[in-house]
Amino acid sequence: SILLDAETFDYTFHLKAGEGFKIAVHHHLDQPIMSIKELDISPGSVFQIAVTPILMSTTEEARYRFNPMERGCYVEGELPLKYLPSSLYRYEMSNCLFEAGYEKILEECNCTPSFHQLANKEVPQICSGPGLTCMNRNLRYIGKLNKVGKNQDECLSACDDQINSVSVTSSDFPNRETFSKREEFCLALLKLVRTCNSRKKIFLTEKFPTVCDNIKLVSNKSGVRDSHLCQNRNIWEPNRELGLSTNDTAVFNLEENIFQYAKKNLAVVNVYIKDPVVTNIQRDQKIPIIAFVANTGGLLGLCMGFSLVSVFEILYHILGITSKTIKEWKKKQIGRVENGSKNSDGFDLPSIRIKKCNSCGGELTDTDFTSERLL
Repeated sequence: SILLDAETFDYTFHLKAGEGFKIAVHHHLDQPIMSIKELDISPGSVFQIAVTPILMSTTEEARYRFNPMERGCYVEGELPLKYLPSSLYRYEMSNCLFEAGYEKILEECNCTPSFHQLANKEVPQICSGPGLTCMNRNLRYIGKLNKVGKNQDECLSACDDQINSVSVTSSDFPNRETFSKREEFCLALLKLVRTCNSRKKIFLTEKFPTVCDNIKLVSNKSGVRDSHLCQNRNIWEPNRELGLSTNDTAVFNLEENIFQYAKKNLAVVNVYIKDPVVTNIQRDQKIPIIAFVANTGGLLGLCMGFSLVSVFEILYHILGITSKTIKEWKKKQIGRVENGSKNSDGFDLPSIRIKKCNSCGGELTDTDFTSERLL
């Protein structure tokens, strides 16, 4: 539970139309982007913020089968963020978007934002003056830039993630009949005591002219220092602790001042886990390879009487036809070689063997002559 004081009497933030606070519910390893995850908290209300954690996971099969673009997510370590190191942060979509906007600020503004100084060694100058204006201009568009690093990798969601789904309800605060009996009354009173003794008193009395005077008046009547008006367990008990009646005009006026101040400045925020269980959503292959083969075989068997045995039969016949074709081709090649010794009319050219006599009575030598057909 959080009690917030907007101090609207000293409010100078003019870029937003409303008064109040912005709250973001996020993972403890995330850099919150208020423009994306903000919840507006207005003064004069009590807010109940119910958080429902949702766990996202990805199976090992999907991680190894698909690349990041196909599966639509990054595993931790696949896309390291330079200015959000893994020792302090985790990879998550909002962190990646913050990194993209942060790199844009460093590039265009040539300065380091004061709220995140991990780039201080590269760009030592803190954003101020024109640099601060440039930074604020780029922060308005944070979330629209989704490219990071030298390779300009696209930001994707994390394969393993925790998403905090938030629902908000509210009611008016404070309740006039019970406010003075609650701890928030004393906390507001002691806060106003400190403000009345500080430089902000001038701005406070412009909006609430009598509050500081009424605090001083009750303190003087009771003889108790203003900083000890709520000294019994932070409970307002003017009868017991101060010796003053609740019908006393000074007490009544002070209670009315505190109530009006709380109505215009205070907000109570209660954050809690809605359900005692958590929802786990798993990202997996839509059709595993084994399931695809099984489904294909089933459909073929149903529609065509086709089965795995049919596949082997087809392969057998394909191999048989291929083998027969190769054998016939080889026979043709051998036939062409044998026909190379035949003439164009298809008969063998005769080979005549003649023995030649050398010097009458000498040795005979064999000489082969091939006759040619005369055309």
